[in-house]
Amino acid sequence: MIGQNISFIVGQHHSELDQAIWHHRGRNGFALDVAAIHESIGQEVIAMWFDRTSFLETLSGCETIDLRARCGLAVTQAGPIAFILWWLPPVDEEGVPYFLKEHVLNPMHEGNLQVLRRLGGQKCLHVALVGSGPRLLGLHEFKHDFGFFDLYSYAQAAAEKGWPGYNFDVAHSAFESAFKVGDLLHGRYPELTLLAGDAP
Repeated sequence: MIGQNISFIVGQHHSELDQAIWHHRGRNGFALDVAAIHESIGQEVIAMWFDRTSFLETLSGCETIDLRARCGLAVTQAGPIAFILWWLPPVDEEGVPYFLKEHVLNPMHEGNLQVLRRLGGQKCLHVALVGSGPRLLGLHEFKHDFGFFDLYSYAQAAAEKGWPGYNFDVAHSAFESAFKVGDLLHGRYPELTLLAGDAP
């Protein structure tokens, strides 16, 4: 999905964006939160991409970014895990993207469900590129076609079904042991996953 550089907003962005960035400042990778990036836009779900290397410094200067997402729900012995695999082309001969980052979510958490529901209904997604500090490096706007409404539907169904004694940390550990990120991206666990979004 091609995102347009709208970093001209950075100099006049809303303080809510700074607050969201500060709240998630310990992250390395992606985080979702509700904030206003500008007064003219209002509150929405935004994605913040944290990276303390020079990688985002370079990306922030690009007019466009081809950011893609493969998302879904995976079932482990300890319960379900929602995930988003953020990736950038090109893909090499072995099917490995130039960039691939895993983002896991607790599908049983009401706050996460509300964020996913809201995100699924948005027409676009604003992605904030955040470097060390943390410091806002740039903003890109993507038309919403990432499959997040499907992800919300999967997570909502899992929450409604319930999982007695569910512990996210235990389920996350089981997820990391049972699934390889590259295989998830290519849909190689059809009996254990529900998928949406961009496949390589």
